[in-house]
Amino acid sequence: MKTVWKFNLPVHDRSRIEMPKGAQVLHVDCQEPATIQLWALVDSDAEYIERFFRVAGTGHSLSDRIDDQKFVGTVVDKWAGLVWHIWYD
Repeated sequence: MKTVWKFNLPVHDRSRIEMPKGAQVLHVDCQEPATIQLWALVDSDAEYIERFFRVAGTGHSLSDRIDDQKFVGTVVDKWAGLVWHIWYD
């Protein structure tokens, strides 16, 4: 069954999230301070796989591998005054 799920995304250089295979990332945002959430369209009957996400702040150094990753979006944490940019591979 297709549905939208929300996942917490840790603010780390590289984070691993288990999600159903074929999940389509729809949106990223902050709903509370220092917490990034990611919404994805998933098939709840699919097997789980690991996806790797990169979170980088504005001005942070990025690896050469960034060209091989898909940009998800930018998150503004209005409570902390921080801006995060998210990619996944």
